[in-house]
Amino acid sequence: MGKKNIKKTLPYQLGKKGEELARQYLERLGWDIIFKNYRCKGGEIDLGAVDLEGILHLVEVKSGRGEGIGNRFFPSQFNRIEKCYYRLISQFPQLEGLPFQLDGAVVDWEKERVYLIPMITL
Repeated sequence: MGKKNIKKTLPYQLGKKGEELARQYLERLGWDIIFKNYRCKGGEIDLGAVDLEGILHLVEVKSGRGEGIGNRFFPSQFNRIEKCYYRLISQFPQLEGLPFQLDGAVVDWEKERVYLIPMITL
């Protein structure tokens, strides 16, 4: 494996590990994980979970070290997630009546913590 492939693999693996830690965090909160890595044309939703109040959370996960991780969320990402939501409910109509929220999950490798940041409630 050349250096170029290593550079691509490491961030991908860290991203997947961050998604797994975020999933475990949501499960500790008592949330039901509905899906991981739902892909649709033009986007992806990292995690989908239903909380104890019956709200569907569509979660974008970012991981890294130190301050500023939360600054990696951009409106365009949440626009893509929202578009995927409409595709998701067409495939899983039982989710259609649930209120939903777009969230960011920050995995901080330095503090070994996961933070959930509510972004948009719809």
